[in-house]
Amino acid sequence: MIAAGIRNRWNAARVCSWLALLMLLSECRDQQASALQKLAGKNYSLSVAEFFKAAKNGDEEAIGWFIQAGVEPDVTDGEGGTALNMAARAGSVRAIDALLKHGAHLPVDDAAVNRLLGDSVRSHDLATLNALLALDLKPTPGRTDVPLAVAATEDDRAMIDALLPLSAGQVDTALFAAAKMGGVSVISTLLNAGASVFARTSEEARTPLMIAAQEGHHEAVDLLLGAGADRFAVDAKGFIAGEHAQAALHAALANRLLEPASAEESRVHPLIDGAAVHVQLASLGDQLMLTGCRERVMPFALEAISGTSATVRLLEEKRSVTLELGAPLPDTPWKLDKLKLGGAVFKQAGGQERFMLTKDCPARHGLLCAVIRVESTGGSFEASEGDRFHLAEDSSVTILVKKVAPLAVTLVNASDGKRQWKLVLAGRNR
Repeated sequence: MIAAGIRNRWNAARVCSWLALLMLLSECRDQQASALQKLAGKNYSLSVAEFFKAAKNGDEEAIGWFIQAGVEPDVTDGEGGTALNMAARAGSVRAIDALLKHGAHLPVDDAAVNRLLGDSVRSHDLATLNALLALDLKPTPGRTDVPLAVAATEDDRAMIDALLPLSAGQVDTALFAAAKMGGVSVISTLLNAGASVFARTSEEARTPLMIAAQEGHHEAVDLLLGAGADRFAVDAKGFIAGEHAQAALHAALANRLLEPASAEESRVHPLIDGAAVHVQLASLGDQLMLTGCRERVMPFALEAISGTSATVRLLEEKRSVTLELGAPLPDTPWKLDKLKLGGAVFKQAGGQERFMLTKDCPARHGLLCAVIRVESTGGSFEASEGDRFHLAEDSSVTILVKKVAPLAVTLVNASDGKRQWKLVLAGRNR
């Protein structure tokens, strides 16, 4: 009797559960049918493309109906884009809110986050970008869709100003984009934010100057040259900026860029490492001025070219060697790659880095160095990170070049490790 009662109650409970499930399914079918009817009333059909159209149009009601009708809120197109991307590109904060309300998930991997933020930049709607940033989405360095680079391409100053404080490590990528577009105002902003004219693209080792030259942007080229860009820097294929302009049929610009080196470009200042500098410790920040930044001079000089060979002076060893194409510079990772434009191009063995030697201009490559002017003597030194110099009036005081950046140099009193000075380009700062 007891067992039968338990069995009856269990059967009754199972029947109730099935009835509840059937009612729920019926209700869901009714809700789905209602959603489909409402979508049809707005001339939408049930498809991913139409769902994305609703997101693009900022149609909050339709977004809810699509999801109610069975569309997954995070469904993607063939390229990985979601309805959130469509809403961001359309500049619709309301559509973004509706998608999140109905179960859409924010991206978590860096590339997807950058893409979503980049789409909001393309909308030119600052409120949309700020809404996404308020959701704790942050731009990250990457190869594609870096939001600051998108803003530079779109020449949107409001977007650039909003992203710069969040874009550490991304200003060089943005500078490549700005150089391609030729926007001098954007280029200037990025340079002031610390972007480097010596930065190179990862694929072809091109500089911002090479990119601007290829696009024929005269004003951008002038701005980059004024910031210290090297006309004779070589990319991964052995081309310099002038050759890029020449290949793109920008004849006037190419002629300017292929002119012989000027006196200033040829000038090499002595290295500060180990030097005795005539400054007073108490006023060091006032007596030293940062006048520019450049890459460090390679310790080689081109003496002559004859046929397929080049004679190179090894400055540190104070001897000369004659090399045929493909031959290595003694005790270095560099080998003679090609002869052109009256110069010799050297390639790093097993790598893509190159530099070019000409008779009238020293080759500069790699390590960033600052040009520091000593006010008391009028002379200048080139300084790289890790260099040390002492005071001429007190050799017991050693100053360390702690950091070299395109816009500033940090010096430290290495004798006590306490006092620091920051020299700022085109000005002085203690």
